[in-house]
Amino acid sequence: MPSILTRLNDFKDGISSVNFSPVEKDHLLIGSWDNGLKLVETAEEQRCLQSYSLSSPILTSRYLNATTAFAGSLDGSVNLIDISSGTHLVIGKHEKGVSCTATIPDIECLVTGSWDQSFQFWDSRQKRAIDKKRIEKKILAASSAANILVLGCTERENLVYDIRNLKLPFQRRPSTFKYMTRDVCCIGGEGFVSSSIEGRTSIEYLNPSPEWQIKNFTFKCHRQIQQQYDIVYPVNALTFHPIHHTLATAGGDGSVAFWDIQVRKRLRVLYPSKTSVSSISFNFDGSLLAVATCAQDEANGSVYIYALENDFAMPKRTA
Repeated sequence: MPSILTRLNDFKDGISSVNFSPVEKDHLLIGSWDNGLKLVETAEEQRCLQSYSLSSPILTSRYLNATTAFAGSLDGSVNLIDISSGTHLVIGKHEKGVSCTATIPDIECLVTGSWDQSFQFWDSRQKRAIDKKRIEKKILAASSAANILVLGCTERENLVYDIRNLKLPFQRRPSTFKYMTRDVCCIGGEGFVSSSIEGRTSIEYLNPSPEWQIKNFTFKCHRQIQQQYDIVYPVNALTFHPIHHTLATAGGDGSVAFWDIQVRKRLRVLYPSKTSVSSISFNFDGSLLAVATCAQDEANGSVYIYALENDFAMPKRTA
């Protein structure tokens, strides 16, 4: 099993998001409910490189590139972080909380989704929103890959956009879940994974042909049997290993599970915490995994950094 390289616990509330740098192996962006945003070097001699106090609890934070990051807050503000100068600037707002972010690296653009039933595109160079789209539902989660943007929405619907033509979604996909979507994560440009508060995760491909649609499936996860009862936990976060492309899911049961979706098999499980895991992130070469936890009772959130062996998340398929 992987070892915990370090534990970061200098927080006054729960952690909402963690996101590794796309270029610095051990630099981690951490957003929390105490209004704080930190850039931390996660080596054994951990150092806080930069720290910011924003206007409201942070719901989502994300790197755009090596020198620029964004944070979205409960009050709707969108904050641009200039890592080179160590400064931050509010470049715009949503009418309600910024629930999620996604990056489109090819055009140096960030997408924010909000409970105000809109999503906006932000240009880091112009430091402003360059487009805004209204929809009929609150946005809960977002993910982008290739030319695809997926939005997980209320009322059990997922919207799929081609970013080259944002006039209308090119697919409206009813959720496979009975209850609220918690996160979405693109499978390249081929499809997406979604998770729910009901302890389920769904794999869906966009190609409408029967050969592709037969690959769609939903599975139960992050559940425990206690005294003959099936205790169901939300699946809070999804991400793919950058090298092996296996799926990691994080749940309210305090665990992180790893899956080979090609053969529909769970590979292994980590149990870093007894409290809910809120966010996870691999660094760019898959050698580190950050696991963030919520606050519970009198305990504040923590971030666990795992050092992973090369084959840790590798599929175990036979030839």
